[in-house]
Amino acid sequence: MKPLLLAVEGVDGSGKTLQVERLAHAIRAEGHEVVVLREPGGTALGEALREVLLDGSVEVSDPLVAALLFSASRRQLVVEAIAPALARGAVVVLDRSYLSTLVYQGMVGMVDLEFLHEVQRRVLGDVNLDAILLLDIDESTARERRRVRGEDADAIEARGDAYLARVSQAFRDLAEQDPIVHVIDARASVDDVHRECRDIVNSLFLQRAEGQKPA
Repeated sequence: MKPLLLAVEGVDGSGKTLQVERLAHAIRAEGHEVVVLREPGGTALGEALREVLLDGSVEVSDPLVAALLFSASRRQLVVEAIAPALARGAVVVLDRSYLSTLVYQGMVGMVDLEFLHEVQRRVLGDVNLDAILLLDIDESTARERRRVRGEDADAIEARGDAYLARVSQAFRDLAEQDPIVHVIDARASVDDVHRECRDIVNSLFLQRAEGQKPA
């Protein structure tokens, strides 16, 4: 089986991290090695940048600075963790991806999208995502889920519902332009969302298996 690189995206409260965990568990149960990584993070440098970018202790107000820091974390993750895992045939599941940079700093932060696309191409190099599962949810439902879980909003998500509404719409707009993005209604039950994620991944596995059959 060829390796797969998957990412789960969406605003905080969409169930993103839970679906990453469930997806990884399901794929492991089928006998595959699965590596779960988060962005920003996943390496010593990435975790240090995550603390700077998301805990609010250091203000990063300029969207271009934020985009470059997120991209630096992503590049380190590619070099140190993603590429080696794919090279040995593992399935890699990411909690966030380059799509977040295009949304938060590009579409919402107004950093030039063409520039950000080029940066991401250079950051990823020869590594290509096979699918991005976008958990689409309205901002009020996401906020209520975070409240029920007792979670504090991070430095980005703490900007309020109007900001999150722009973010959600930006995700949808970019999803229409990127064929590897699959939009999933995250208002559904956890089990239904998981089932839809699994269907998409199963389809990818099937395509890979058929592609490896001898001519």
